[in-house]
Amino acid sequence: MNENNNESNDTNFNNLDLKPIGFINCKQKERYEAPRQGVHAKDNKGVIKLLPHQNFEQAVQDLDGFDRIWLIYGFHLNQGWKPLVSPPRFLERKVGLFATRSPFRPNPIGLTCAKIIKVEKLKIYITEFDLLDNTPIYDIKPYVPYSDSFPDAKTGWLIPNTNIYNIIITRTAKIQSDFLAKNCNMNIENYVKVQLQVDPINETRRRIHKSDQYFENNQLFTLNFRTWRINYYIDEILKKVYILQIRSSYTLDELNNVEDPKKDKEHHRIFVHKFF
Repeated sequence: MNENNNESNDTNFNNLDLKPIGFINCKQKERYEAPRQGVHAKDNKGVIKLLPHQNFEQAVQDLDGFDRIWLIYGFHLNQGWKPLVSPPRFLERKVGLFATRSPFRPNPIGLTCAKIIKVEKLKIYITEFDLLDNTPIYDIKPYVPYSDSFPDAKTGWLIPNTNIYNIIITRTAKIQSDFLAKNCNMNIENYVKVQLQVDPINETRRRIHKSDQYFENNQLFTLNFRTWRINYYIDEILKKVYILQIRSSYTLDELNNVEDPKKDKEHHRIFVHKFF
């Protein structure tokens, strides 16, 4: 009898059909904009919009009494997975997928702990999250410190890096990034925060390169973003990264070659004409 019940339960579970209870709206849209950890994304703000006509208005009752919630969600932009992966900033060897938080998983399901700002009917306003716009939300549970926090737990191969840098966008870089956001739909500011908040001088990361130039006696670095280059320097004492400017990776000769079919060159031509 028990065996038959188990078989029946297994069959039901194998046919489990997960359906979103809602979706998140936020300004982060591309995978490169997703923070490494939500707790470091203090500026992130978004709203979970629960689906109507599901009695979710009652389901969120009393949720606003909690500071944080667990979100079970779907990696809606990812496909495929590998059993061994190379985590960012760990170069010694590949590690098993289940020993990482890689978003490429056999079942594209994620878990994150977000901070509640407020709850208004079917809308849950949150911050400190690592989700992207239109991420499907499958479930919500309250974060309970006495049972969910284990600060002395071992972390295996992972050495936590609490050395977080503050990103400073200078006036020039701000004007340039706003221009690209408006005209090219590129959120470079988010990309910079994700890439440079931790370990911003590690040249073993393919996107970072040390320059032979200096700015006010500070060594310059370059962060690559597609066909764009972001110049910055670091104040190690204050733990600050100063973003100086954004520039095109194309030379003037390459931009003047109108026969080149690359579609992004028109954006670069407009940008260079405006700022250089």
